[in-house]
Amino acid sequence: SHERTYHAYICLHFVCQTLKMQPLFFLILFLFRDVSYQCQFIVILISAVSSL
Repeated sequence: SHERTYHAYICLHFVCQTLKMQPLFFLILFLFRDVSYQCQFIVILISAVSSL
């Protein structure tokens, strides 16, 4: 559980950096993510966008 929270934090940090630098690159990465991560990334993406 703790490891998953840490992983989510790393992903959120990566999302924030990528959204500010290369949105298209992030979009490509997002589209090619493993299916099991899509819901988590959608939540993180919404959080990152709402925090900008």
